[in-house]
Amino acid sequence: LNALDLPELITVSQAEYEQRAISLASEPSLLVELRERLKRSRLTSALFNGKVFAKHVELAYVEMHRRRVERIKPYDIDVPTLFD
Repeated sequence: LNALDLPELITVSQAEYEQRAISLASEPSLLVELRERLKRSRLTSALFNGKVFAKHVELAYVEMHRRRVERIKPYDIDVPTLFD
C-alpha cells in the first residue's frame, strides 16, 4: 500500500480494518479518490511492472541462497530498490 501511495489503507488490527471499510463504504467520494490514485500508481509502480518486480524478487532469492550457503541465520532481506 505504501508503494501504491495508499498508506491510509494500512491497518494493524481487525477492528481498525473494519472501521476503515465502514468509512470507505460511507464516503463514496473518498473511495473514488482512492481508485483514481490506484489507477495512477499502476502507471509508475514497480508492483505493476512484472519484469522489474521479477528482477528484484530474484535478487532477494539470490541473497537468501547466499545466506543459506554461508549458514547465516534467517533475517529480513531488504531490497530497497524494489519500489524506486
